[in-house]
Amino acid sequence: EITAIPNAPDYIKGVINLRGTIVPIIDLRLRFGIEPQPYGPLTVVIVVKEQVREKTKVMGLVVDAVSDVYAINQQDA
Repeated sequence: EITAIPNAPDYIKGVINLRGTIVPIIDLRLRFGIEPQPYGPLTVVIVVKEQVREKTKVMGLVVDAVSDVYAINQQDA
């Protein structure tokens, strides 16, 4: 369940607790100024983990649908 954050920008839908990690949920349509669409049965949140130097960032991205799932390691990028 997504917990709303008061006074957050409209593209930040809130946060979730994922195995003890607080993950912000970002609606990419709103973030990039694309016309919003109602959430439907194919709408999902993709959880992305990124390591920059010694810091790990985790975020959830709301997308319209997913067709394939890939795990990409830094060495493969």
